Amino acid sequence: MKNKGITLIALVITIIVLLILAGISISMLNGDNGILKRAGDAKDYTIVGQEKEQVELAYVSAAIKKLGNNVTDGELQIELDSSVGDGKTDVSTNDDDTLNVLFKDTNHNYNVDNGKVAKIDDSTLKDKMYAIQDMTHFNDRIFILTKSGELSYLNFDRSKEGLIEIDISKKVHLDSNVKEINDLYYLKKNGDLYSIDYDYDNSEYINEKVASNVEKIYTNDGMTYISKNHELYVRTWNSQTGKEEFVKEEDNVKEYLGYDSYSKYDGTTVLANHGNPITLDEEVIFYDRNKDYIITKNDDLYSIDSSTKELKKKAENVVIFNPYTKRYLNNNGELFSLPNQKIAENVIYWDEGAYYINKNNELFDTQETTKIASDVKSILYLSGLCYVSLENKLYEAEYNNDGEFVSFKDIGYVILDYGDKWFKTTDNKIYYNFQEVV
Repeated sequence: MKNKGITLIALVITIIVLLILAGISISMLNGDNGILKRAGDAKDYTIVGQEKEQVELAYVSAAIKKLGNNVTDGELQIELDSSVGDGKTDVSTNDDDTLNVLFKDTNHNYNVDNGKVAKIDDSTLKDKMYAIQDMTHFNDRIFILTKSGELSYLNFDRSKEGLIEIDISKKVHLDSNVKEINDLYYLKKNGDLYSIDYDYDNSEYINEKVASNVEKIYTNDGMTYISKNHELYVRTWNSQTGKEEFVKEEDNVKEYLGYDSYSKYDGTTVLANHGNPITLDEEVIFYDRNKDYIITKNDDLYSIDSSTKELKKKAENVVIFNPYTKRYLNNNGELFSLPNQKIAENVIYWDEGAYYINKNNELFDTQETTKIASDVKSILYLSGLCYVSLENKLYEAEYNNDGEFVSFKDIGYVILDYGDKWFKTTDNKIYYNFQEVV
């Protein structure tokens, strides 16, 4: 009697064939061009198409209402809030005056150029995210302002003093179209001024609008701003309401110089002068009340006798002046110490302190008038003196036990961009310095 069952060889062959068929099926489902991938792409294309259409229709609606094609971010935001839903989108203005629309649910961004809508890819967004204009910290947060006007913040461990790497991908968005941050306030491009307060109960920042039509803000001796109407306002504390408020001080103000002093559009300047105001018949662009020096619009440096109010000309063609060291740089690249003792010439950068760079990219110490480095592009301060070389490498000063300068060492960073307390490397890593410079 013959055995009609499946032989072992036939069973193995059958299993192999089934595994091959299964692999082909899985590949068809999950491969780079698989059914699931194509289904996902089709869904994404549909969502992108819907979002682009919503932006286009909103732009057309806004343009019709204003009878023009130059639609602002605020006008487009109103239309999108109406058609898509309040808080579903965020419209901002780019550096090139085109508009950016963010759909918050999908995190898709679109560029709007006179009604033409195009989706922005992730690499472009990354470039915008890393293009930093300013970075500072309040309390336990780092605030980051990008060149596209996005203001965000990051939490950080304040116990980690010194130079630390910042993970900018974890930033929390606070506002868009921001022009500058200054102290605990920020100014938007449309002139709206906001204060920043932290809600400890809900662990979030609250941005409250405190003024409109603001042109410039100053913080050198308290929060002060000038409106677009050339009105000078100063921050004061209202004991009755228990809140800060801005009180109008003067009309026709061109520039605030600090210490209750300001220049006016009629060409005159009012100086506080230690409680004995002086009105000058020429415009002043720099005033130091502590040392009683001014620089006029014509770049002339004067000293002021606070008792007699007498002005004495000290130098001409002054670009930068340090009233504490009594040194100045003129527009010919010459560095002087009053009374007109020349320290150096061919200066292309002076840090207003002890160091300068000449046209040969050599770094000098003004105290010793000695060269301490070559091939220097710029100076910056982290925990101490550093410089960026012509090859964009970062060097840090080394000192001996007596605090005397020894040399510079390469600390392993290649710099792409930097600010007062931060720098960005060529591989888009960002570092922030929490150690105060002594």
